[in-house]
Amino acid sequence: LDRACVSWVTLLSIGHMMTTATLAAKIFRVKRLVDAGLNVRRVQITVAQVSWFIVLFVGLDAIVLTVWFVTDPYQWVVKSSSDDLNGYVNEAVGECDSEGDNYWVYPLLIALLHVAVLIYANWLAYATSKYHNISDSK
Repeated sequence: LDRACVSWVTLLSIGHMMTTATLAAKIFRVKRLVDAGLNVRRVQITVAQVSWFIVLFVGLDAIVLTVWFVTDPYQWVVKSSSDDLNGYVNEAVGECDSEGDNYWVYPLLIALLHVAVLIYANWLAYATSKYHNISDSK
């Protein structure tokens, strides 16, 4: 069950970052195209120019997760919640738990990284909102 604790957090974090970074990259591409069109310039946006954003932020997410689970991994812990008079366990509760003192640092880093991407994507959506026929931001 230790692997389940680690994989749940990893899949949730990487999945959210892939979704958010992909949407931000799409809006970034629309903004570049519209800005070039307004200035009557021809611009070619390659897959590499858009993909760097996704790869960068998913990579940063993966680095933080790797450092977290190497230094202070989640482990499945079973705690007794109810004992009888003879000391036998009546009820036990299992949960993913971290033993380190700084258990809050890595989730905070991941949350800040995700919020930063969301803020950037929202700013891009706002900047392209007047071109809502193209950008789908309204």
